[in-house]
Amino acid sequence: MYRVGVCDDDAQISEWLERQIIARYEVEIHKYTVKELKEKMNEGKEEEFPDILFLDVVLERQNGIDLAKSIQSMYYQVQVIFMTGYIDYVSDVFEAQPVYLLLKPIQKEKLYAAIEKAISVLKEEKQQILDLTMKGKVLRIPYKNVLYVESDGRYLYIHQNAQTERVTMKLSELIQLLPESFLRCHQSYLINMEWVKKFSGKTVELQNGAVLPVSRSKYQKVKETVLHYFADRMQERSLDI
Repeated sequence: MYRVGVCDDDAQISEWLERQIIARYEVEIHKYTVKELKEKMNEGKEEEFPDILFLDVVLERQNGIDLAKSIQSMYYQVQVIFMTGYIDYVSDVFEAQPVYLLLKPIQKEKLYAAIEKAISVLKEEKQQILDLTMKGKVLRIPYKNVLYVESDGRYLYIHQNAQTERVTMKLSELIQLLPESFLRCHQSYLINMEWVKKFSGKTVELQNGAVLPVSRSKYQKVKETVLHYFADRMQERSLDI
């Protein structure tokens, strides 16, 4: 069952949304004030935070776009559906990468289209998540967020955009859990080719500026694999060989 959150200063709109949603979907739904939503966000409990969040762009004490960005930085799974009655804000909302934008007054068919789109994305992303359980701690990391993995003794460091997770396992074991977009370029490094910016032979540079070594024994395989992987993306990605 999906969790749905609604945050709008207008109580009538929040109540209308709740009625329309529960009439058609079996979901857990909660209405939030900005303060309550921030408190929920700061609890840090991903399993309790909304999967789908209806968020007004213009809130009384908070810019909805900035709030969405803060939420997405902590809860990657949240599908934000913006709502606005101000056409001037339409271009700005995409800074937060919403799954849908609803213009007020909201039409039922648009509301349901937004929910279906959010559910579709959630289902797709669920299949693209690395699930690890380490000493009672559950890690759920989207493959797309992993830049590279570093092996150091008995530990692996999974480097992401905003944080790094340390787990106890072998690099060879982790490779078995990852898709083909991941490539071992060195005895101690595994890269996500989606983040490759430049391959010079001895090193691989990622989009975030990280430079990782390529071992001599793996050079040819790395070169061929990277070239093949990006063969159909050369027009859209910055890659120097």
